[in-house]
Amino acid sequence: TSIFLNTEKNSVLTDVKIRQALTMFIDKNKICDEIFSGNAKTAYGPILPSSPSYNENINKYEYNYEEAEKILNDAGWLTIDLKQEEISLIREVVDLEKQKKEQEATTTDTDKVENEEIANNDLINTFNEKNESMKLIENWEVKKSILENFALSDDDLIGMWRYKKTNDTVKPYAYFTINLSTVDLEDNISVVEFIKSSWEKVGIKTFIKIINSSQVQSEIIKQKNFEALLLSQVIGSDQDIYAFWHSSQISDTGLNISEYKNKEVDKLLEEAKSSLKSEEQIEKYKKFQEVLNNDSPVIFLYFPTYNYIQNKKIK
Repeated sequence: TSIFLNTEKNSVLTDVKIRQALTMFIDKNKICDEIFSGNAKTAYGPILPSSPSYNENINKYEYNYEEAEKILNDAGWLTIDLKQEEISLIREVVDLEKQKKEQEATTTDTDKVENEEIANNDLINTFNEKNESMKLIENWEVKKSILENFALSDDDLIGMWRYKKTNDTVKPYAYFTINLSTVDLEDNISVVEFIKSSWEKVGIKTFIKIINSSQVQSEIIKQKNFEALLLSQVIGSDQDIYAFWHSSQISDTGLNISEYKNKEVDKLLEEAKSSLKSEEQIEKYKKFQEVLNNDSPVIFLYFPTYNYIQNKKIK
């Protein structure tokens, strides 16, 4: 089970360091121990640890909150903390601002001018008072921009946000947000909620989208209609993973979900697939895992363990 990342849908994910930081914010051991009660093993690549081709020496990007946070900070992602009282005041100012503009745009009859001027003055005074109060909020411009750009409830707005300043006068701020999708299964939902909590702890706002299993292939995978997709792949006992990672498998029906392309990986998979020597195959697959993990196109999470009952008489 992994999180497949789509850099075409979310430009922030084009930075390999950011992808690696996202991995380091996730405590995989907690997922295995707390959500699956120990019936899962942490995954650091697409090859099972029991396979002779498993590379124990790859960079695993273990849970490391401090290091991952440093990557975000070094990349220029600033933080703000949005509080309930700030949200309430900003909403009030935005609403008053809207009313003020509407009144300014309204033409009036001569008989109503005096009464409307009084009403306008009251509105303007209230707006000015609230607006001055809002400007006392730290980073009020950024916080006001968040409310104007995201149609979210107060509960979803509260907390830390990551942002960058841009050169765009229309959208002066960029925000680090991720839409995280998964199939409508109980275990999947528990895992994405855990990941959402992990990422939002550091200011990466995460929006969960639950998909019906009948829609995943046609509406999500085929159309690449996702930013981050938590999905399980059954790889079986055969270590040939050409179908999942070779660039030729990027298509509507292909299994290369993140559209991963690397010429060195293509060559390694081709050579491993055609080789008749097991030692040579093992060497190629170990090198493949090294290159793949350095590129970090997906976030590998866990291998589920399947337990079953067997009669002791059966040998």
